[in-house]
Amino acid sequence: MSSDQVTNIPEIQLMEEDPTGKATEPISGASPEEPENTQAKAVSPQKLAANRSNAQLSSGPRTPEGKQTSSQNARKHGFFARQPIPVGPEGDKLWMKYNDLYQGLFEHYEPVGYLEKLLTEKIATEYIRLSILLAYEGVYAGGGAIHVDGVNLVLRFQSAINRQLFLTMKELERLQEKRKGQSES
Repeated sequence: MSSDQVTNIPEIQLMEEDPTGKATEPISGASPEEPENTQAKAVSPQKLAANRSNAQLSSGPRTPEGKQTSSQNARKHGFFARQPIPVGPEGDKLWMKYNDLYQGLFEHYEPVGYLEKLLTEKIATEYIRLSILLAYEGVYAGGGAIHVDGVNLVLRFQSAINRQLFLTMKELERLQEKRKGQSES
């Protein structure tokens, strides 16, 4: 998609505006999220100076290794990460493990065109997520004590991954049937 196409997307108006241009309330009819009396709390000059001084001491990671490490701080399990396989040596090992799956799916579906290739990659991604989840489940359940909340969470993740996997497979097969029907006519 070219940059011209992206800039021509119309804006969606989510708030009504009064004549002064100030947003009044959401179009949905819901009440505004902010209370009417919103005032910033007054901060003493000493407190403000102390906050600024402390902020200078903790400026975050400075080295590339520290930045890479801190970028993973929020990762707990990675089931729904944008990239199911992490970057780096660990990811390289996992990629070798899943490369046969990836190649096998492309051989099976033989995608034609951008959308079919994209859907085939999504199927591979969902299979990888499911595999990681099952490995996590084995480690989690293998610890002896089974926590009901943990089991419920794993089942919920498994259900979401399966749903995405089968919807994507169905969509890819629908597109391929449509393409093959058009080529035969």
